[in-house]
Amino acid sequence: MEKYINIIQIAFITFPFIALLITIPYMIKEYRKYGSLTPFKTIMVYSFVLYMITAYFMVIMPLPSRSEVALMTQPCKQLEPFYFIKVMNHSTNFIINDFSTYFKTLKNPAVYTVIFNVFLTFPFGVYLRYYFKKKWWQVLLLSFSLSLFYEVTQLSALYGIYPRPYRLFDVDDLIVNTFGGMLGFWICPLFTFFLPKRERLDEKAYYKGLQKVSFSRRLLALGIDIFVFGCFYAVFIYIIKFKNIIGNLIVFKYLFMIIYTIILYITNGYSFGKMIVKIRLVDNNKHISFKKVFMRYFLLCLILFIIPEILLKIILMINNNDYRLLALIILAFLYIILLGYLFIHSVIGKNHFFYEKWSKTENKNETFKNR
Repeated sequence: MEKYINIIQIAFITFPFIALLITIPYMIKEYRKYGSLTPFKTIMVYSFVLYMITAYFMVIMPLPSRSEVALMTQPCKQLEPFYFIKVMNHSTNFIINDFSTYFKTLKNPAVYTVIFNVFLTFPFGVYLRYYFKKKWWQVLLLSFSLSLFYEVTQLSALYGIYPRPYRLFDVDDLIVNTFGGMLGFWICPLFTFFLPKRERLDEKAYYKGLQKVSFSRRLLALGIDIFVFGCFYAVFIYIIKFKNIIGNLIVFKYLFMIIYTIILYITNGYSFGKMIVKIRLVDNNKHISFKKVFMRYFLLCLILFIIPEILLKIILMINNNDYRLLALIILAFLYIILLGYLFIHSVIGKNHFFYEKWSKTENKNETFKNR
Protein backbone atom coordinates (compact mmCIF):
# COMPACT_ATOMS: atom_id res chain seq x y z
CA MET A 1 0.00 0.00 0.00
CA GLU A 2 2.86 2.36 0.82
CA LYS A 3 4.26 1.77 -2.67
CA TYR A 4 0.97 2.90 -4.27
CA ILE A 5 0.77 5.96 -2.03
CA ASN A 6 4.29 6.99 -3.09
CA ILE A 7 3.38 6.60 -6.75
CA ILE A 8 0.25 8.73 -6.27
CA GLN A 9 2.37 11.42 -4.57
CA ILE A 10 4.75 11.46 -7.55
CA ALA A 11 1.76 11.81 -9.89
CA PHE A 12 0.48 14.82 -7.92
CA ILE A 13 3.92 16.42 -8.06
CA THR A 14 4.13 15.85 -11.82
CA PHE A 15 0.59 17.03 -12.54
CA PRO A 16 1.19 20.83 -12.37
CA PHE A 17 3.89 20.60 -15.05
CA ILE A 18 1.68 18.56 -17.39
CA ALA A 19 -1.26 20.86 -16.64
CA LEU A 20 0.85 23.86 -17.58
CA LEU A 21 1.64 22.32 -20.97
CA ILE A 22 -2.00 21.67 -21.83
CA THR A 23 -3.49 24.89 -20.42
CA ILE A 24 -3.09 27.10 -23.50
CA PRO A 25 -4.27 24.41 -26.00
CA TYR A 26 -7.23 23.69 -23.71
CA MET A 27 -8.13 27.39 -23.42
CA ILE A 28 -7.92 27.86 -27.19
CA LYS A 29 -10.18 24.85 -27.81
CA GLU A 30 -12.80 26.01 -25.30
CA TYR A 31 -12.79 29.60 -26.55
CA ARG A 32 -13.10 28.54 -30.17
CA LYS A 33 -15.91 26.07 -29.50
CA TYR A 34 -17.88 27.64 -26.64
CA GLY A 35 -16.57 31.19 -26.25
CA SER A 36 -15.80 30.80 -22.54
CA LEU A 37 -14.26 28.72 -19.77
CA THR A 38 -16.44 27.29 -17.02
CA PRO A 39 -15.03 26.13 -13.67
CA PHE A 40 -16.76 22.73 -13.52
CA LYS A 41 -15.72 21.67 -17.02
CA THR A 42 -12.17 22.78 -16.30
CA ILE A 43 -12.12 20.74 -13.08
CA MET A 44 -13.39 17.69 -14.97
CA VAL A 45 -10.73 17.97 -17.67
CA TYR A 46 -7.85 18.49 -15.28
CA SER A 47 -9.03 15.73 -12.93
CA PHE A 48 -9.08 13.41 -15.95
CA VAL A 49 -5.51 14.43 -16.78
CA LEU A 50 -4.47 13.78 -13.18
CA TYR A 51 -6.13 10.36 -13.29
CA MET A 52 -4.37 9.43 -16.56
CA ILE A 53 -0.97 10.48 -15.16
CA THR A 54 -1.57 8.46 -11.98
CA ALA A 55 -2.73 5.37 -13.90
CA TYR A 56 0.31 5.53 -16.19
CA PHE A 57 2.69 5.85 -13.25
CA MET A 58 1.01 2.87 -11.59
CA VAL A 59 1.85 0.83 -14.67
CA ILE A 60 5.54 1.78 -14.99
CA MET A 61 6.57 2.44 -11.39
CA PRO A 62 8.55 1.80 -9.28
CA LEU A 63 11.39 2.13 -11.76
CA PRO A 64 14.25 -0.33 -11.17
CA SER A 65 17.88 0.36 -12.07
CA ARG A 66 19.22 -0.84 -15.42
CA SER A 67 21.63 -3.18 -13.65
CA GLU A 68 18.75 -4.82 -11.75
CA VAL A 69 16.79 -5.35 -14.96
CA ALA A 70 19.82 -6.80 -16.77
CA LEU A 71 19.97 -9.59 -14.16
CA MET A 72 16.28 -10.50 -14.43
CA THR A 73 15.44 -13.93 -15.87
CA GLN A 74 11.66 -14.24 -15.39
CA PRO A 75 9.35 -14.56 -18.44
CA CYS A 76 8.37 -11.38 -20.32
CA LYS A 77 5.02 -12.57 -21.67
CA GLN A 78 1.94 -14.44 -20.52
CA LEU A 79 -0.30 -15.19 -23.50
CA GLU A 80 -2.84 -17.66 -22.09
CA PRO A 81 -6.27 -15.98 -21.69
CA PHE A 82 -7.90 -16.27 -18.25
CA TYR A 83 -4.79 -17.82 -16.77
CA PHE A 84 -5.41 -15.72 -13.67
CA ILE A 85 -8.43 -17.94 -12.84
CA LYS A 86 -6.19 -20.99 -12.69
CA VAL A 87 -3.75 -19.13 -10.47
CA MET A 88 -6.53 -17.99 -8.14
CA ASN A 89 -7.99 -21.51 -7.87
CA HIS A 90 -4.55 -22.93 -7.14
CA SER A 91 -3.39 -20.30 -4.63
CA THR A 92 -6.56 -19.62 -2.63
CA ASN A 93 -8.93 -21.69 -0.49
CA PHE A 94 -12.01 -19.59 -1.17
CA ILE A 95 -15.30 -21.14 0.00
CA ILE A 96 -18.38 -19.15 -0.94
CA ASN A 97 -20.37 -20.06 2.22
CA ASP A 98 -17.40 -19.60 4.55
CA PHE A 99 -16.95 -15.89 5.28
CA SER A 100 -13.68 -16.50 7.09
CA THR A 101 -12.04 -17.24 3.72
CA TYR A 102 -13.10 -13.93 2.14
CA PHE A 103 -10.51 -11.71 3.78
CA LYS A 104 -7.69 -14.23 3.27
CA THR A 105 -8.62 -14.47 -0.40
CA LEU A 106 -8.57 -10.69 -0.85
CA LYS A 107 -5.07 -10.57 0.67
CA ASN A 108 -3.79 -13.04 -1.90
CA PRO A 109 -1.67 -11.28 -4.61
CA ALA A 110 -3.34 -13.31 -7.36
CA VAL A 111 -6.69 -11.79 -6.32
CA TYR A 112 -5.91 -8.22 -5.37
CA THR A 113 -3.80 -7.77 -8.52
CA VAL A 114 -6.86 -8.58 -10.64
CA ILE A 115 -9.02 -6.23 -8.55
CA PHE A 116 -6.40 -3.49 -8.90
CA ASN A 117 -6.39 -3.89 -12.69
CA VAL A 118 -10.18 -3.57 -12.76
CA PHE A 119 -10.10 -0.35 -10.74
CA LEU A 120 -7.17 0.98 -12.77
CA THR A 121 -9.44 1.61 -15.77
CA PHE A 122 -12.76 1.91 -13.93
CA PRO A 123 -12.56 5.76 -13.78
CA PHE A 124 -11.68 5.76 -17.47
CA GLY A 125 -15.09 4.29 -18.32
CA VAL A 126 -16.84 6.79 -16.03
CA TYR A 127 -15.13 9.77 -17.64
CA LEU A 128 -15.78 8.48 -21.15
CA ARG A 129 -19.49 8.05 -20.54
CA TYR A 130 -20.21 11.12 -18.42
CA TYR A 131 -17.95 13.83 -19.77
CA PHE A 132 -16.89 12.66 -23.22
CA LYS A 133 -20.34 11.16 -24.04
CA LYS A 134 -18.96 7.97 -25.59
CA LYS A 135 -21.14 5.00 -26.51
CA TRP A 136 -20.59 1.53 -25.07
CA TRP A 137 -18.70 0.19 -28.09
CA GLN A 138 -16.45 3.26 -28.12
CA VAL A 139 -15.66 2.74 -24.42
CA LEU A 140 -14.91 -0.91 -25.19
CA LEU A 141 -12.44 -0.02 -27.95
CA LEU A 142 -10.83 2.84 -26.03
CA SER A 143 -10.46 0.79 -22.84
CA PHE A 144 -8.86 -2.04 -24.80
CA SER A 145 -6.57 0.44 -26.60
CA LEU A 146 -5.51 2.04 -23.32
CA SER A 147 -4.74 -1.37 -21.82
CA LEU A 148 -2.83 -2.38 -24.96
CA PHE A 149 -0.78 0.81 -24.68
CA TYR A 150 0.11 -0.08 -21.09
CA GLU A 151 1.09 -3.63 -22.01
CA VAL A 152 3.15 -2.55 -25.02
CA THR A 153 4.90 -0.03 -22.79
CA GLN A 154 5.87 -2.87 -20.49
CA LEU A 155 6.85 -5.24 -23.31
CA SER A 156 9.01 -2.58 -24.98
CA ALA A 157 11.07 -2.25 -21.78
CA LEU A 158 9.74 1.29 -21.33
CA TYR A 159 10.39 2.18 -24.98
CA GLY A 160 13.88 0.69 -25.02
CA ILE A 161 15.20 2.50 -21.95
CA TYR A 162 15.87 -0.81 -20.20
CA PRO A 163 17.80 -3.82 -21.60
CA ARG A 164 14.74 -6.07 -21.24
CA PRO A 165 11.16 -5.83 -19.90
CA TYR A 166 10.92 -5.52 -16.13
CA ARG A 167 7.14 -6.03 -16.09
CA LEU A 168 5.12 -8.92 -17.53
CA PHE A 169 3.11 -8.50 -20.72
CA ASP A 170 -0.06 -10.30 -19.66
CA VAL A 171 -2.98 -10.95 -21.98
CA ASP A 172 -5.18 -11.24 -18.88
CA ASP A 173 -4.44 -7.59 -18.10
CA LEU A 174 -5.94 -6.68 -21.48
CA ILE A 175 -9.10 -8.57 -20.55
CA VAL A 176 -9.35 -7.27 -16.98
CA ASN A 177 -8.49 -3.63 -17.84
CA THR A 178 -11.04 -3.63 -20.66
CA PHE A 179 -13.64 -5.06 -18.27
CA GLY A 180 -12.75 -2.32 -15.77
CA GLY A 181 -13.46 0.37 -18.36
CA MET A 182 -16.79 -1.23 -19.27
CA LEU A 183 -17.70 -1.61 -15.59
CA GLY A 184 -17.13 2.12 -15.18
CA PHE A 185 -19.40 2.75 -18.18
CA TRP A 186 -22.18 0.50 -16.86
CA ILE A 187 -22.39 1.89 -13.34
CA CYS A 188 -21.45 5.48 -14.24
CA PRO A 189 -24.99 6.79 -13.42
CA LEU A 190 -24.53 5.69 -9.80
CA PHE A 191 -21.58 8.09 -9.47
CA THR A 192 -22.76 10.99 -11.63
CA PHE A 193 -26.51 11.25 -11.00
CA PHE A 194 -25.93 14.28 -8.75
CA LEU A 195 -23.68 16.05 -11.29
CA PRO A 196 -25.01 18.42 -13.97
CA LYS A 197 -25.56 16.93 -17.41
CA ARG A 198 -22.83 17.52 -19.96
CA GLU A 199 -25.33 19.22 -22.26
CA ARG A 200 -26.19 21.63 -19.47
CA LEU A 201 -22.51 22.44 -18.96
CA ASP A 202 -22.17 23.24 -22.66
CA GLU A 203 -25.25 25.46 -22.57
CA LYS A 204 -23.78 27.44 -19.67
CA ALA A 205 -20.50 27.81 -21.53
CA TYR A 206 -22.28 29.07 -24.68
CA TYR A 207 -24.36 31.52 -22.65
CA LYS A 208 -21.34 32.82 -20.78
CA GLY A 209 -19.49 33.29 -24.08
CA LEU A 210 -22.39 35.32 -25.48
CA GLN A 211 -22.54 37.57 -22.43
CA LYS A 212 -18.97 38.80 -22.41
CA VAL A 213 -15.56 38.41 -24.01
CA SER A 214 -13.56 37.59 -20.90
CA PHE A 215 -10.34 39.31 -19.93
CA SER A 216 -8.49 35.96 -19.92
CA ARG A 217 -9.60 35.35 -23.51
CA ARG A 218 -8.35 38.76 -24.61
CA LEU A 219 -5.14 38.30 -22.65
CA LEU A 220 -4.55 34.93 -24.32
CA ALA A 221 -5.02 36.51 -27.76
CA LEU A 222 -2.60 39.31 -26.87
CA GLY A 223 -0.10 36.79 -25.49
CA ILE A 224 -0.18 34.82 -28.74
CA ASP A 225 0.37 38.02 -30.76
CA ILE A 226 3.27 39.09 -28.53
CA PHE A 227 4.86 35.64 -28.86
CA VAL A 228 4.56 35.61 -32.66
CA PHE A 229 5.86 39.18 -32.96
CA GLY A 230 8.64 38.34 -30.50
CA CYS A 231 9.85 35.49 -32.70
CA PHE A 232 10.13 37.79 -35.72
CA TYR A 233 11.71 40.52 -33.62
CA ALA A 234 14.32 38.12 -32.21
CA VAL A 235 15.35 37.15 -35.74
CA PHE A 236 15.47 40.83 -36.73
CA ILE A 237 17.74 41.94 -33.87
CA TYR A 238 19.96 38.90 -34.45
CA ILE A 239 20.44 39.93 -38.07
CA ILE A 240 21.20 43.58 -37.25
CA LYS A 241 23.21 42.54 -34.14
CA PHE A 242 21.46 44.99 -31.81
CA LYS A 243 22.76 43.88 -28.38
CA ASN A 244 21.45 46.60 -26.05
CA ILE A 245 19.03 44.65 -23.82
CA ILE A 246 17.16 47.66 -22.39
CA GLY A 247 17.04 49.29 -25.80
CA ASN A 248 15.68 46.05 -27.25
CA LEU A 249 12.84 45.98 -24.74
CA ILE A 250 11.91 49.62 -25.36
CA VAL A 251 11.95 49.21 -29.13
CA PHE A 252 10.05 45.92 -28.91
CA LYS A 253 7.33 47.44 -26.72
CA TYR A 254 6.54 50.44 -28.87
CA LEU A 255 7.18 48.77 -32.22
CA PHE A 256 4.72 46.04 -31.26
CA MET A 257 2.04 48.58 -30.37
CA ILE A 258 2.50 50.40 -33.71
CA ILE A 259 2.48 47.27 -35.87
CA TYR A 260 -0.36 45.76 -33.84
CA THR A 261 -2.48 48.87 -34.41
CA ILE A 262 -1.77 48.85 -38.15
CA ILE A 263 -2.63 45.15 -38.46
CA LEU A 264 -5.93 45.59 -36.62
CA TYR A 265 -6.87 48.46 -38.91
CA ILE A 266 -5.92 46.66 -42.14
CA THR A 267 -7.69 43.41 -41.14
CA ASN A 268 -10.76 45.17 -39.75
CA GLY A 269 -10.17 44.20 -36.15
CA TYR A 270 -8.35 40.89 -36.50
CA SER A 271 -4.91 39.80 -35.38
CA PHE A 272 -3.40 36.33 -35.38
CA GLY A 273 -4.15 35.86 -31.69
CA LYS A 274 -7.69 37.19 -32.02
CA MET A 275 -8.38 34.84 -34.93
CA ILE A 276 -7.09 31.90 -32.88
CA VAL A 277 -9.52 32.55 -29.99
CA LYS A 278 -12.26 33.86 -32.33
CA ILE A 279 -12.69 37.47 -31.26
CA ARG A 280 -12.53 40.73 -33.23
CA LEU A 281 -12.05 44.39 -32.34
CA VAL A 282 -15.10 46.39 -33.47
CA ASP A 283 -16.68 49.82 -33.25
CA ASN A 284 -19.97 51.19 -34.54
CA ASN A 285 -18.76 51.41 -38.12
CA LYS A 286 -18.55 48.58 -40.66
CA HIS A 287 -14.77 49.05 -40.91
CA ILE A 288 -12.99 50.06 -37.74
CA SER A 289 -11.21 53.39 -38.09
CA PHE A 290 -7.47 53.82 -37.63
CA LYS A 291 -8.14 56.74 -35.29
CA LYS A 292 -10.14 54.60 -32.87
CA VAL A 293 -7.67 51.70 -32.93
CA PHE A 294 -4.79 54.11 -32.35
CA MET A 295 -6.63 55.90 -29.54
CA ARG A 296 -7.44 52.59 -27.84
CA TYR A 297 -3.88 51.33 -27.69
CA PHE A 298 -2.28 54.73 -27.23
CA LEU A 299 -4.39 55.28 -24.10
CA LEU A 300 -3.49 51.84 -22.80
CA CYS A 301 0.19 52.37 -23.59
CA LEU A 302 0.07 55.86 -22.05
CA ILE A 303 -1.30 54.62 -18.73
CA LEU A 304 0.73 51.41 -18.46
CA PHE A 305 4.08 52.51 -19.88
CA ILE A 306 4.62 56.13 -20.92
CA ILE A 307 3.43 57.99 -17.80
CA PRO A 308 5.09 55.59 -15.31
CA GLU A 309 8.38 55.78 -17.27
CA ILE A 310 8.31 59.61 -17.32
CA LEU A 311 7.53 59.75 -13.62
CA LEU A 312 10.29 57.26 -12.89
CA LYS A 313 12.86 59.37 -14.74
CA ILE A 314 11.74 62.47 -12.86
CA ILE A 315 11.96 60.65 -9.53
CA LEU A 316 15.47 59.39 -10.28
CA MET A 317 16.56 63.02 -10.77
CA ILE A 318 15.73 63.85 -7.12
CA ASN A 319 18.96 64.35 -5.16
CA ASN A 320 17.61 63.56 -1.71
CA ASN A 321 17.66 59.77 -1.24
CA ASP A 322 14.83 59.77 1.31
CA TYR A 323 12.51 61.75 -0.94
CA ARG A 324 13.48 59.63 -3.92
CA LEU A 325 12.68 56.42 -2.04
CA LEU A 326 9.35 57.85 -0.84
CA ALA A 327 8.43 58.90 -4.39
CA LEU A 328 9.34 55.44 -5.73
CA ILE A 329 7.15 53.80 -3.08
CA ILE A 330 4.22 56.09 -3.95
CA LEU A 331 4.67 55.40 -7.68
CA ALA A 332 4.82 51.64 -7.09
CA PHE A 333 1.72 51.83 -4.87
CA LEU A 334 -0.24 53.75 -7.52
CA TYR A 335 0.88 51.29 -10.19
CA ILE A 336 -0.26 48.35 -8.05
CA ILE A 337 -3.64 50.05 -7.56
CA LEU A 338 -3.96 50.49 -11.33
CA LEU A 339 -3.12 46.86 -12.02
CA GLY A 340 -5.49 45.79 -9.25
CA TYR A 341 -8.26 47.86 -10.81
CA LEU A 342 -7.67 46.23 -14.19
CA PHE A 343 -7.68 42.76 -12.65
CA ILE A 344 -10.77 43.24 -10.47
CA HIS A 345 -12.63 44.97 -13.29
CA SER A 346 -11.79 42.09 -15.62
CA VAL A 347 -13.18 39.53 -13.17
CA ILE A 348 -16.35 41.18 -11.87
CA GLY A 349 -16.84 44.23 -14.05
CA LYS A 350 -19.62 44.33 -16.63
CA ASN A 351 -18.72 47.67 -18.19
CA HIS A 352 -15.84 48.41 -20.55
CA PHE A 353 -12.39 49.57 -19.46
CA PHE A 354 -11.63 53.31 -19.64
CA TYR A 355 -9.62 52.96 -22.88
CA GLU A 356 -12.52 51.07 -24.46
CA LYS A 357 -15.04 53.71 -23.44
CA TRP A 358 -12.94 56.61 -24.68
CA SER A 359 -12.04 54.96 -27.98
CA LYS A 360 -15.55 53.48 -28.39
CA THR A 361 -14.16 50.08 -29.31
CA GLU A 362 -14.72 46.60 -27.89
CA ASN A 363 -13.91 42.97 -28.56
CA LYS A 364 -16.70 40.98 -30.17
CA ASN A 365 -17.25 37.25 -29.78
CA GLU A 366 -16.83 35.49 -33.15
CA THR A 367 -17.42 31.93 -31.87
CA PHE A 368 -21.00 31.86 -33.09
CA LYS A 369 -20.44 33.80 -36.31
CA ASN A 370 -21.10 30.83 -38.57
CA ARG A 371 -23.68 29.11 -36.39
